Amino acid sequence: QEVGPSALLSSSIVRALVFNRMYRPQLWTSLSQGLYEIKAALDNPASLNVTQAKRWLQSPESVDFRDNRHKPRQEPASNQTTVAYAYDFEAIACGDAQDAGNATTKDVFDIVVNVTHRVSPTFGPVGMERLSRPFCHRWPVRAVERYTGPWNKTLSNPILVIGNEADPVTPYINAKSVADAFGNSAIVIEQGGYGHVSRRMPSNCTIAVIQKYLIHNELPKKDKFCKTSTKLFVDPLGANSTSGVVQ
Repeated sequence: QEVGPSALLSSSIVRALVFNRMYRPQLWTSLSQGLYEIKAALDNPASLNVTQAKRWLQSPESVDFRDNRHKPRQEPASNQTTVAYAYDFEAIACGDAQDAGNATTKDVFDIVVNVTHRVSPTFGPVGMERLSRPFCHRWPVRAVERYTGPWNKTLSNPILVIGNEADPVTPYINAKSVADAFGNSAIVIEQGGYGHVSRRMPSNCTIAVIQKYLIHNELPKKDKFCKTSTKLFVDPLGANSTSGVVQ
């Protein structure tokens, strides 16, 4: 707060880093190591940790969580080499989205404000751009193959729905809602793990269900809970500096 947007470290950068790593529990060991070393650098600005933190935060690998950093507004130079924003996600997500109707940009920002203040004050401000894709109300087209329902039809083949118990961006309750909408045409696997999608903390139980489904077209008779087969916070194996956070 004292330095402003030019600060090497800020609440926004730290929260964006943690939010980014919530997707991948296998990086939590190095994340905790990196956060500890950043704290040590802030507590003792003359230490070697400051040099390590600067090198790490300025590395290309850190760009994925630094894209939320506040920057001065300026017109791009004609010789600018900064990578342009990729609209590939919007092309898919907005193409499949509901019709915008009479939604305005103010309506969208009202949702953004609500999420960042009431739903997730910690991660909402740094994850909103990535999760909400607030351009869809202005996206000019919708995909011709988009399916708009009804969602309660009996399927020719039952489907398998998998949801992590603690997925940071696609909650298990949403997976359960999808399965419930299909009734007897869906089976849901609740996996007791963290991270985004089940493969982030693999479960032998879940893998066995997937194999039977894909190879033999067999599903469990009823919804099932699968424990993860992966341990959190294992030995860092050489992650003895902030560089391990960006592996």
